[in-house]
Amino acid sequence: MKSKSINVILTILLVQALLFDCINAEQTVGVRGRLMCGTSALANTKIKLWNKHKIGSDQQLASVSTDAKGNFEVTGRVTNSILPNIVLKAYHDCSDGKPCQRKVYFGVPNKYVTKTDLVSKWFDLGTINMQIQFPDEERSCIN
Repeated sequence: MKSKSINVILTILLVQALLFDCINAEQTVGVRGRLMCGTSALANTKIKLWNKHKIGSDQQLASVSTDAKGNFEVTGRVTNSILPNIVLKAYHDCSDGKPCQRKVYFGVPNKYVTKTDLVSKWFDLGTINMQIQFPDEERSCIN
């Protein structure tokens, strides 16, 4: 009976140690790509990397702007997250005459979130024509 209790206690301590390691491990994510508006590069477009939490407030990991050719590379560090939900947000005015900016989300698969100090696995979003009307697109006046 006593050995069963000791085994249960040791198992609980092991699980807690593993969870603590997962929660407190610093993780890194990197996304690169190119944004176009038809045949023109979408220069100076704001790109933000977020960890969207199911409970509590979301965490902005990084923010960059596209270069003159529409290219971007953004990296961020994820902390205190067992199952991160990384999204990239792009704020742009491609083919848009309305006030504020179009806001588009792209999910980043978790296999690109690694327990390293530097990005070891880049998620390549590719080249995207932002003239597309995305189904979950929103508008943002503050970004």
